[in-house]
Amino acid sequence: MTFADLLHARAQGPAAARTVFTALDADGSPAAELTAAELDLAARTLAARLRTVAEPGDRVLLPALPELGFPVAFFACSYARLVAVPTPPIRFGRSGADRYTRLVAICQDCAPAAVVVPEGQARVVAAAWADHPELAALQVVPVAGPVDREPAAVAAQRVDAEPAALPGAAAGPGGPELAAAAAQRVEAEPAALQAGAAAGPGGSEPVAAAVQRVEAGPAALPGAAAGPGGPGPVAAAVQRVEAGPAVLQAGAAAGPGGSEPVAAAAQHCEPMPGPDPAGPEELALLQYTSGSTTQPRGVMLSHRALLANQEMLRRHFAVEPGNTLVSWLPTYHDMGLCLGILQPLYSGAQAVVMAPETFVMRPERWLRALSGRPGAMTAAPDTAYAWCTRRTREAAKTGLDLSGWRVAITGAEPIRPETLRGFQSAFGGCGLPATAATPAYGLAEATLFVTSSPADAPPTVRSYARDALAAGRAEEAAGVELVSCGEPAPGVEIAIVDPATLHVLPPRRVGEIWVRSPANGTGYWGRPELSRETFDVRLKSHGRGWLRTGDLGFLDGPELFVTGRRKDVIVVNGANYHPQDFEVLATAAHPLFDGELAVACWTGERVTILVEAADRTDPGALTTAAAAAVRAVTAELPVDTEVVAVTRGRIPRTTSGKPRRHECARRFRDGEVPVLTRWPQRKRLPDTG
Repeated sequence: MTFADLLHARAQGPAAARTVFTALDADGSPAAELTAAELDLAARTLAARLRTVAEPGDRVLLPALPELGFPVAFFACSYARLVAVPTPPIRFGRSGADRYTRLVAICQDCAPAAVVVPEGQARVVAAAWADHPELAALQVVPVAGPVDREPAAVAAQRVDAEPAALPGAAAGPGGPELAAAAAQRVEAEPAALQAGAAAGPGGSEPVAAAVQRVEAGPAALPGAAAGPGGPGPVAAAVQRVEAGPAVLQAGAAAGPGGSEPVAAAAQHCEPMPGPDPAGPEELALLQYTSGSTTQPRGVMLSHRALLANQEMLRRHFAVEPGNTLVSWLPTYHDMGLCLGILQPLYSGAQAVVMAPETFVMRPERWLRALSGRPGAMTAAPDTAYAWCTRRTREAAKTGLDLSGWRVAITGAEPIRPETLRGFQSAFGGCGLPATAATPAYGLAEATLFVTSSPADAPPTVRSYARDALAAGRAEEAAGVELVSCGEPAPGVEIAIVDPATLHVLPPRRVGEIWVRSPANGTGYWGRPELSRETFDVRLKSHGRGWLRTGDLGFLDGPELFVTGRRKDVIVVNGANYHPQDFEVLATAAHPLFDGELAVACWTGERVTILVEAADRTDPGALTTAAAAAVRAVTAELPVDTEVVAVTRGRIPRTTSGKPRRHECARRFRDGEVPVLTRWPQRKRLPDTG
């Protein structure tokens, strides 16, 4: 079983015409939709194009495509037995020598055969990549754009009001609309069955023939009316495919400067009739890690691992067809891919997606997308909930109904108790259930999901003695508040291991988190030695099959508490400190630092805490804030500490927004980080110009 098999089955089933994906625009309004039948046909069509330039097992880059291009491209790879490689979006016009650093590194690592780009951008991409040999060698294959059509309810109203306005061939930017779609919308309204023709490069087709073909198979039923501007490119592709393969000639895809060069072999592609048979252990996905402590690595995930993790998610969170999963997370992030794209298709739920920048600019758009939806589910990192709390004004909460928000997964980074409390306080008045927040733990090397709190209970927060934690023991006492990440998913085993002796530690002892799961990856692409050290490791007295996560934590009863990353630990006088210990104290010490990104790192002589701040903040006020932060930290931690305020946006981050601590320390030591002020003022301030 693969995701292509699953999609094909849904497209042939009773829910073929049910909307699976809805994309929202920057204003939070529906901009595109795909039913299971439309998604299946679009994926089969793109799969046929991809198979003309790539062989089964080849890697294909999938940038974060606009709106609904990504699910089409991902499932097309599954159809064609190609390995999907999600990457950040293709950006143009940005200055700097590192514009293509990550993309080039991925190409050097996995040698992809092709890249899928939005329709209309192949020519621009080819020109921009001409000076980069690793990128210029890729076959550029366009995916059709979003389904630009109005909701079926609106279409029905328009049909009742003005049936004559629905001709058999409604022209649009991607070509004329298949007359069969119009016939389907008017539901046998005679005026809609006028003798128009769906024009294509190969000639025209009578409406009656189109109607007969519609009745023959559900895959050709778009199920909704075209908008005032005609159908968008994906809708047009869905509607035009059966009119003749000549319509899909790659050489005739118009670009900004005329016809656009697309993989020539993709001409005259019939949609694949169905998925190519694939074994469960075949590679389905290369999920590149975000690179918070190392260079990005491609985690090899099989069809078996992907499906196993989706079943864990479905069972633990009781996902049903009536649920709606709302996501703004990037599709190149494991949480965004697994929860925003794969789980809706796996469980039969509906998905509502929006661009990450929409959330960043107007976080209330995310809340609006969740408002009024019974059984709504979503996932985001801790910082996203904190961002919502800070940025959503009282006026924007008017009319918000969050009473149906059943699951709000929080993970991907340290989960802060103050974030959970602040979010509940900010939106409890909008009906947000106290049980919605659901802390969880996972990582790309295990596909995603490892542990989670119950979906129907408030989060568990416990306090542990700071000195004991520094010594590797978890003793309940006033000190450090930690959030429980819950119990392992069904079929998953957790062990806390001494990384030096490789012995399992008893409960409430801090060690490395090891995971044994059917969803574990098989290794890192092209790194056999590192793979042997990380995946399928033998644990004394517990056999093989364990994944070393590199994360630290402990078990308190059956619940997992995560304390940090092993590579981030700061050792001072034999005691272990986690960067978060310093960061939380520093940002809570003064209003100017509240909510700002902070990174603590060892800079050779002391712990340096870098805190981002606005450039225009009064220098004297910033110095006061830095001094307050130093006092707050040293009152709790017996470590020589300095606090440095730096320009916002200058702390290096991964593609998923996590701080790159070791790179941050290097840049600071090398004087590459613009300093606004510091305390104590031991040295002359570096030149910020």
